Amino acid sequence: MGEDKEYEVEAVFGGVSDTYDAEGKITLTTKEVELYKKDIENALKSFRGKVKQTPPSYSAIKVKGQPAYKRVRRGEKVELKPREIEVYSFKLLSFKKKRQVTAKFTVKCSSGTYIRSLIHDLGKKLKVGAYVKELKRVKVGEFSIKAAKKVEKINTKTKLIPMIIPMKGYKTLNLTDEDFENVKNGRPIEPKRRFAKDEIVIGKYKNEIKSILVQNKQLLKIKKNL
Repeated sequence: MGEDKEYEVEAVFGGVSDTYDAEGKITLTTKEVELYKKDIENALKSFRGKVKQTPPSYSAIKVKGQPAYKRVRRGEKVELKPREIEVYSFKLLSFKKKRQVTAKFTVKCSSGTYIRSLIHDLGKKLKVGAYVKELKRVKVGEFSIKAAKKVEKINTKTKLIPMIIPMKGYKTLNLTDEDFENVKNGRPIEPKRRFAKDEIVIGKYKNEIKSILVQNKQLLKIKKNL
């Protein structure tokens, strides 16, 4: 399932990173960064909407069955293909010119967007280089950090999000009495309805979610009973 996401990100200008973030090898691109707030705001315009983006080679995208980052760490050259993403909003929150030239942004985007690539490409557009210093995902679909609650503060009076909400979008299967008994005891079931290989399915019994199942050959196996 691909849910839209929202991020808060801090970028450093005047250098590039092989991983596109502060964890990688940093190479300075200039001794003095000539950059102004209006330059950034103008550049952001070209990154909004549907754009083609090349994911960073240090990513979990699989290349011939293996994550790209593992191949890169072994010294292999990995070239990932550009993919279409959509950036709904890309806003500048703050801009500082101190020991480092940094800026903070909020980004609302489609699933599959790499914020590291977005910042790297922004630095390239501005001709000064840039990498991610700090990244926080603040919203996925309907779930946001603002609405989150600390475990120690949850009690019987706490209003929680219904379980069906995070599972919205997954296919459901109404379990028969026999199916429910099998699922409850950890046994796979063979429903009349077929699903795609490795597809996640929500098992419901008497209108209540009872199990998370996964299609495996002819059977639905239990991934998690609830």
